Amino acid sequence: MRGGGSIYKGSGRSIEGYNMFEALYRIRHLFVRFGGHAMAAGLTIEEKNIPPLREALNAECALSEEDFHASFSIDAELAPDDVTLALSEEISKLAPFGKGNREPLFVSYGLTVDSLRAIDGKNTLIFNFLCGNGKRAKGICFGMNDRLPPECKNAPFKMDAVYGIETNVYNGAASAQMRIRDFRLPISPHR
Repeated sequence: MRGGGSIYKGSGRSIEGYNMFEALYRIRHLFVRFGGHAMAAGLTIEEKNIPPLREALNAECALSEEDFHASFSIDAELAPDDVTLALSEEISKLAPFGKGNREPLFVSYGLTVDSLRAIDGKNTLIFNFLCGNGKRAKGICFGMNDRLPPECKNAPFKMDAVYGIETNVYNGAASAQMRIRDFRLPISPHR
């Protein structure tokens, strides 16, 4: 409590194309304290100033629905045969990844999903992709089970995927896997 009113603290993260710090700076008179940068901010505000904050931010925001769709900077197109343990180990030497050092991302088009395991309780999809050399590449995806149509859960199908490459260790054996960030189903199942 300060001066008979409640004081609240908050923080926010932004998206590319919306400078959060500039937006808050224009209405700095509403805050007890604030700071941050283009992509994130923290603030302290009196309760009475929360409605004017909401109104001011909504009135000046020019973001469209399209601004909220994920976008990726792709480093290379790969075939599933290219996703190897050696490549995964080379990529891991570039870590740690973050804003100043983003993780390399790759794309593959027309991947043949040979088998799929959906773990609905954990919102996880585990893919096995058929490679040109007869082997299989593994892919794992979190938080997108609802995007996969039911008919894909037990039939081979093709998909496009954006992914990072990481090392998976299971029962003491290391292998490379695709950490899928997004996918689309350009081709109908059973084709």
